[in-house]
Amino acid sequence: MLLIYDYLVDEITNHLEKCKISATVDSLIGKKWHCYRYIQVTPTCWNNTIHYEYRNGYWELHFENTSEDANLDRIRKETIYEFENNDKLGWHRWFGKQRGLLRLESEIEDLDSLKTSFDEIYKETYDVVSNIIKKLKLYDDIGETESCNNFNVSLEITEEKEVVYSKPKHQIQSIAEFCFDKFAIPDYQRPYKWSQKNVNQLIDDILYFKDYSEYRLGTLVLHSEDIKNEKLNIVDGQQRIITISLLLYQLMNEEVYSQIFNEELKISITKFLEKRQFNDFLTKKHIIENLKVIRHRLVDFTKETVMFLLDKCKFVVITLYDISESFQFFDSQNARGKELAPHDLLKAFHLRAIDNMSEEDKMNLITWENYTTNKLEALFLMLYRIKHWIEAKEARYFTSQDVGTFKGLNANENKLPYQKIFTIAQCYTALYNQDIARRLDRNKLEYPHQIDQVTINGSLFFDMIRYYHDKVDELYTIMCDINSEVMDAVNSLNRGSGDKYIRLLFDAACLFYYDKFGENNLKRAMDIIFAWAYGKRLRSHTIKLATIDNLARGYESESFFSMLHNSVKPNDILRWSVPMFKYNDISDNQKKNDKVINLMKQLRYVE
Repeated sequence: MLLIYDYLVDEITNHLEKCKISATVDSLIGKKWHCYRYIQVTPTCWNNTIHYEYRNGYWELHFENTSEDANLDRIRKETIYEFENNDKLGWHRWFGKQRGLLRLESEIEDLDSLKTSFDEIYKETYDVVSNIIKKLKLYDDIGETESCNNFNVSLEITEEKEVVYSKPKHQIQSIAEFCFDKFAIPDYQRPYKWSQKNVNQLIDDILYFKDYSEYRLGTLVLHSEDIKNEKLNIVDGQQRIITISLLLYQLMNEEVYSQIFNEELKISITKFLEKRQFNDFLTKKHIIENLKVIRHRLVDFTKETVMFLLDKCKFVVITLYDISESFQFFDSQNARGKELAPHDLLKAFHLRAIDNMSEEDKMNLITWENYTTNKLEALFLMLYRIKHWIEAKEARYFTSQDVGTFKGLNANENKLPYQKIFTIAQCYTALYNQDIARRLDRNKLEYPHQIDQVTINGSLFFDMIRYYHDKVDELYTIMCDINSEVMDAVNSLNRGSGDKYIRLLFDAACLFYYDKFGENNLKRAMDIIFAWAYGKRLRSHTIKLATIDNLARGYESESFFSMLHNSVKPNDILRWSVPMFKYNDISDNQKKNDKVINLMKQLRYVE
């Protein structure tokens, strides 16, 4: 835990200024007891009863009032509802029912994590809470003025200097049309942090879409310092532009591809990379690592692919001429989390993979649009965790860096032997459902989705999400009917974030079993999963996200998810021996959970 001293107050104040977050900073730093120290950050457009607070190793969002404030309670309740399925944040009550806090469940150990954790809780909660306040039309001094923009930057205009404004310019540009030598990385940009995984994913996407008429690489936001566009600061898109310039530099220096690049483009790329703008240690480190990846991937390119990259891979380019607009873009993309969510990125990717939109595709897309954001985020997180826990990989969060988990095979390709079974399944399902006999029996055959199988790009991806959305709802009803004892015990534990984390593990394990074996011996499987997950809950005073991640990956015993993945019949799971433990091993703060303890005894897992 990072203890609070005076210097931390200065560090947080400077961090807020650097990020252009308008807020007041208060603190209490007593001389004796660290547990009574805190740092408070209150956005200027919030009432001070709502604020961020760092104490005892965690950043928290506090709702404080010494009186019974009905308005504050309404805001609090709306906030609890908005974040009930967010596993990064846990709701904690303290000093009575009218006060509480929303904690970012990530313990802070050093100065860097103090700053990054604040950025995370701010990104997760600021817009949500501000919108709740506006929606409820409470506290007239909160969230109603332009000053609430946390990037409170203005362009000063004086009589001595005339400022000429131009409207933002939007255009679609191919990479070959870029003047790389005019690009510059402004000081306010973050270091280049793309990993080898990001680079591989970008190259995979280019190769995947090489036979398409066009591939959109995203949006590039530029700020021009003059009307002639002699210098273009990259406001948003620097990670992708740097990576592409590194890839192009390697390709143009390969003799086989050299003639594809004209001399003007070669000079332009070289000048951009030679500029004195990559002096940051972290940037240099990632450039060196990613160059190695790119060199290894050159064998995957052909002349046709390089021409596709130059002429058919395009950006939506937005050029801004007002510095304040540039900062607003930078704010929305980097500070307040306006970038596309992972499921939105996947939606865009898989839409491009659909050649001809069928009626079923349209229905799946309509269904997708009707899902709430929280529902989609929870579903993707559960599927992502199962897929990663099978391979004993960490799976605490699902971010835009992890979307490759849900990118797989092109349904139209079956060149490799293992791919044929998926093509056969897709063809048979389509033929069965299109048969004229379906007009008589009204039957429909679902594609045989399995969580631990490869994702099929395009139509079947959207069908898969619809399928598992319905599967989750269906499973809950079945579990309540088939094993009410376990579900009563599970539902009795819902007091804090630790209970929530264990429930997420329990639900994921049950879904994976049901996905593979259906209702066959589901009741007995639920008993075993319950004993495995909730046995850990009873023996632990505190359960964190890392706790369930390690348990699922098999740090303490054999991984349930790996074992189930390798099972060929239910008995392979039912023979799994979950360790017994003694009553004295139960944590003192868990001994009041009578329903869970009594069922554990009944199932003979507690002595």
